[in-house]
Amino acid sequence: MKSTLTTILLIYIIFCLLLFVLQRKFIYFPQPSAAVRGITEISFTTDGVQLSGWVVNEGQPKALIYYGGNAERIENNIAFFEAVLSNYSVYLIPYRGYGNSTGTPSEAYLYHDALYIFDRVKVNHEQISLMGRSLGSGVATYVAVLTGRWKNCYWSLPLIAS
Repeated sequence: MKSTLTTILLIYIIFCLLLFVLQRKFIYFPQPSAAVRGITEISFTTDGVQLSGWVVNEGQPKALIYYGGNAERIENNIAFFEAVLSNYSVYLIPYRGYGNSTGTPSEAYLYHDALYIFDRVKVNHEQISLMGRSLGSGVATYVAVLTGRWKNCYWSLPLIAS
């Protein structure tokens, strides 16, 4: 009986250690980029990591920075942004380890890189909007709060209706 409990406890401890060591594999699901032609490529380098993505409708006075969802190939949104937001330059920059960007994703780096890109993009545009999907909604909210753009955030339908 004692050896059975010891074995169960040992298996449980090993399982918990594996979960701890492999936790990032259960949080982030980076996808490689698909081939994209005819769209301006852009890259930013921060802390020795290259963040590579695309600018849709380049050269517009207004900009939108899009923060994608986990396991999302953000380049699949290019046609949508070309058609719907033709008066905005739309920045689609995959997170570290996603798409063609180097590095390894982490919560701290998602926020760091988002602020870094925001600071680089804002110098070329008179107005910047932020948009996030799924994982990216948290990143967009973080950037909005730290840059003072939170006042115009969409929070909920009942709040907007009141």
